[in-house]
Amino acid sequence: MLFIRQQVREVNFFKEGDVTHFNRELTSCHIQRVWNELLEKCYYEKRREIVDMFNRSVVYLHKIQSHIQYNIKTMFMFALGQCLYKLNS
Repeated sequence: MLFIRQQVREVNFFKEGDVTHFNRELTSCHIQRVWNELLEKCYYEKRREIVDMFNRSVVYLHKIQSHIQYNIKTMFMFALGQCLYKLNS
């Protein structure tokens, strides 16, 4: 998945000779070189792996928390409805 995202980004880069939406031709476009240098110097792949590992471990906790919050809201609304029903009876 990481490589697919990265490939999509790189395909969308402006290249030498491309025309912008202002009808201007790009004569010196260094974005690809800058991008490659950035990936090398900031250890992008290593950082991405660390972030993915963290996200995988936290996803389970988020699911549990949202399930608990949903159950508490549902139980509260059910109890409130029961109280209102008894008051009206």
